[in-house]
Amino acid sequence: MPITRDKELWMAALLLEKKHGAAAATYVAGRCRKFEAEGDDGGVKLWTEIGQKLHELKPAGRN
Repeated sequence: MPITRDKELWMAALLLEKKHGAAAATYVAGRCRKFEAEGDDGGVKLWTEIGQKLHELKPAGRN
């Protein structure tokens, strides 16, 4: 069974949370800035989507 894009994004978000903890969102923002500076729209889109999944991992009221 192939892994869907959505599952890949969730896996990336979970890995970042495990590796970076509270700094995961800062790491994602840095990656977005890097790809934006390079003009890589695909990279920006990918890291934005990962950031959205990371945000969804947080329970309500814990931002």
